[in-house]
Amino acid sequence: MKRWVARLAVGMAAMTAATVGVAAPAQAYPVTPYPNVCWQKQSAGSPCYLWTNGTVTWYNRTASVAGAIASTYHFCYGHPFDRPEAVFEAYAGATKIDSHVVSIMCDTLFTFSDSFGFDPFGIGDTNLVGGINRIKITMCYKTSFGRSCGDPYNANKPS
Repeated sequence: MKRWVARLAVGMAAMTAATVGVAAPAQAYPVTPYPNVCWQKQSAGSPCYLWTNGTVTWYNRTASVAGAIASTYHFCYGHPFDRPEAVFEAYAGATKIDSHVVSIMCDTLFTFSDSFGFDPFGIGDTNLVGGINRIKITMCYKTSFGRSCGDPYNANKPS
């Protein structure tokens, strides 16, 4: 009887070690950097006055966006109610699924040559079969007279 108990104990210990020792590999999600997406340029070929840049991390059906809004020009001087806005729109094919706007109220904190990093946020629909495959990013500037936007940039999900 002692041999049988000893064999059972050794067998269970080996099984436990094999089960615990084999960890599932961590899944790496693709990250797509997006370049400076400009609101407006002084002239063709000149640098941006106001832009957003960052990364998109792609998941199965959704994505996470992280980045910053930055300026090389003091937009907010004398305009405390204006706001730079980065607009993120998630698409599945040509269908818009979700959107998110990151805005900064103009005040003394956002001045000449500033960069404002924003908290990462999720975008998309976890219930959408196939998920999103593109995020359209547009940099805008909103005033009491309306909103003007630069050319959009499309961040596409890697295949």
